[in-house]
Amino acid sequence: MKTIKLLTLLFSIIFVVSCSKDDDNTPQQPEVGYFPVKINRIYYGENGSITYSYSLDYNADNQITKISFLNSDDVIVSETNYEYENQLLKKAISISYSGNQFETVYDMNHSSEDILTSIALSFSGVPYPVFPVLYDESTNTYSISDAWEFILSNDNALKYFSKNQWVVDITVDPNKSGIFKYVNLQPAFLSQQVIENNVITDICLFNPVEVTSYTIKDINNGDLRNIIVSSSFNTNGMPEAINHSNTIDSWVIQYTIEYEEREL
Repeated sequence: MKTIKLLTLLFSIIFVVSCSKDDDNTPQQPEVGYFPVKINRIYYGENGSITYSYSLDYNADNQITKISFLNSDDVIVSETNYEYENQLLKKAISISYSGNQFETVYDMNHSSEDILTSIALSFSGVPYPVFPVLYDESTNTYSISDAWEFILSNDNALKYFSKNQWVVDITVDPNKSGIFKYVNLQPAFLSQQVIENNVITDICLFNPVEVTSYTIKDINNGDLRNIIVSSSFNTNGMPEAINHSNTIDSWVIQYTIEYEEREL
């Protein structure tokens, strides 16, 4: 009887250990994120509609390596290539194919603490003076020359930027995903967007959290526009359609976003 009990106990131990080993050998599912690869934009105004789109490419580290700007016929009008060194964005090369082709190069310089310190620009091979970047750690503010500035929240959401005569204040919902939730939008990248991208509504897209509204102020005449943003989300919790509307000027901008699932 004792022998039977001992055998039963032995088999039980073997079974538990065997199951434990099986559990250890179960392959773990990789963690994934969702990265925008196409952003389609349609503007509806009093004089009709305008359609264009952006396409985005990534490297193995899930960093943006190229953004292409396409017209309504899906023809590339311009593109920007991004180069990295030690995970930091070091260079952006923007090429325009409309009219006379020209190239703008941004060389990004960082401190030993990886803080963006200056941007050197050249246009079609002609160098411009280096723009120093002033960083205020207490407010997470980056100021570039006298013409551009942007402020990031503690979770790196873009909440304010200014360029030329325009000042933009952004309201976000940190509990909901933005288009670029899984993308590391470095200050060097955002600097290039604020300097080069002339479409304020498009700059507001570069956020890891949901944008719910923003104001655009013209400091030359004091005009203020309140833009309401509404988003719908897919089953992965990512925004798949975003509307920007301004009742004063009677325009609406509709964005639809296509994503690619990538391992993190």
